[in-house]
Amino acid sequence: MEFKIYSFRNAKIIFENDELYKNDWFELLDVLENISEDEVVNLFEISNRKDIKSLSEPINKIIDDRLKTKGWRRQCEIFNDSEYRPNSCEHKNPWTIDFSKNEFAIEVAFNHGQVVAWNLIKLVLAGELNHVEKDINTSVGIVVCATDKLKKNGGFDNAVGSFEKFLQHLKPMNNLLTIPIAVIGLCDFENYIIINKKVYKKNKLLSEDKNKKIDEIFEYLTVNNFNIAKNTKYRFDGKIIKNIPLISEKMKTILYNSRSNKQTQLAKYLIDDNWKVININDVYSYEDLDVIINDYHV
Repeated sequence: MEFKIYSFRNAKIIFENDELYKNDWFELLDVLENISEDEVVNLFEISNRKDIKSLSEPINKIIDDRLKTKGWRRQCEIFNDSEYRPNSCEHKNPWTIDFSKNEFAIEVAFNHGQVVAWNLIKLVLAGELNHVEKDINTSVGIVVCATDKLKKNGGFDNAVGSFEKFLQHLKPMNNLLTIPIAVIGLCDFENYIIINKKVYKKNKLLSEDKNKKIDEIFEYLTVNNFNIAKNTKYRFDGKIIKNIPLISEKMKTILYNSRSNKQTQLAKYLIDDNWKVININDVYSYEDLDVIINDYHV
């Protein structure tokens, strides 16, 4: 799996070169690099949860299983005082870290954006001396989270805190975050996308049924945050063209799907040169849609 790394307080340089950290650091990177898209999607599709809608659960499970086999502790209590440890009445304890090993504390953060700051502060609590007796004594921290692109195309809830949101918090919290922290953002899948709780292979052929195909195209583009105007009239060179779906002003791309030869000809020849015109019938796969999204006139 591909990912981005943001280094706070020279974390990456320290982790790669200091003997105290380098083995565990590269061990974690190896776990992340060897997560394949196919195994994540397979876990998603065989999940017993009927309401599963994103890739966060299978990614979490793979990370959890592989770190455990490599000797990482999971759900570690930060403090040793019984007041701050889990009990039978409190299953969700805020004073825990997802994983720890030697000097490292790790938060795998696919939760709500409102707790981004708290996830960062917990790493500091685990890594600094405290008035409360500690259960773990780490010195550095790592956050593993989704990039905005994976969040969008992986079916994640809009409220989930992303890689970009974590980076936004680092500057104002600089004086509070006193330890080196690496923020790792998992990148969008190359081959798969989640649309309405269903996995689609990006290069899979779209439906041959015209109406279904059109719906799939618009659903895909909507997931990618492109505003589409449908079933409206546009005037070009004094001519009215009906039912031409406009993707966006920024994209300057129009998809036409009219059965009328007259409308088709108007769409192809009378639209301003700054606009790109695509026949829906010429869109065969999600890769074609990616080309439309990425190859537009500025």
